[in-house]
Amino acid sequence: AFTSTGQTLTMGSKTLTINVGGAANLGTISTTGTTVQVTGASVTVNGALGSAGDTTTLTSTAGSITGAGTVTSNNLTLSATGGNVGALNTADAGTLSATASGLATSSITLTNTGNLSNFNASTSGASGTISLTNTGNVTLGGAVSGPGGVTIALNGGSTLTNAGFKISSNNNLIDLTIDTFTLTGANPVDAGAAGTVSIKTATAGRAINLAGGAGGL
Repeated sequence: AFTSTGQTLTMGSKTLTINVGGAANLGTISTTGTTVQVTGASVTVNGALGSAGDTTTLTSTAGSITGAGTVTSNNLTLSATGGNVGALNTADAGTLSATASGLATSSITLTNTGNLSNFNASTSGASGTISLTNTGNVTLGGAVSGPGGVTIALNGGSTLTNAGFKISSNNNLIDLTIDTFTLTGANPVDAGAAGTVSIKTATAGRAINLAGGAGGL
């Protein structure tokens, strides 16, 4: 196991690699545009981790990635086997990729600040869900697939762009809170034959702008 809770690791621009068979419990990690790789049976973020120029990979091999701290990065990959990704706070204005697997209920719950230029997420459990709350615009860089349901909520004035990628569930609710949704491709939102797609505005009283859709939702 690895524990730095209550301490500050100052890495600057040096690469940080932590790979343990037990739990990784992380305190504050101070960086300036480097590569951070943390692998543990579970990963808990207890302090501020990283900086806006980092490339960061957090991997749990038998549990969840969670914690009250905030992960800051420009290219963040989160992978949980045998557990959940989140709840977790992130600050990312670039790429954010998340996967959760291993349990029927493996789910992803993220709260991010930043204009995401490449977001993708998937859960493999039959009832696994995906939830992204974002302050800023979101552009998909891959599919967002949560069999148990998908929730994406953006702040007022922000835009969700699917860039040809699908948001899908397996006959469960897809709940989108957005002011503008820019669509490309056929059937960009697919809740299955028995699922429901709910779209509402982030700004009260504002009309939803669905731009560019082909073939409907």
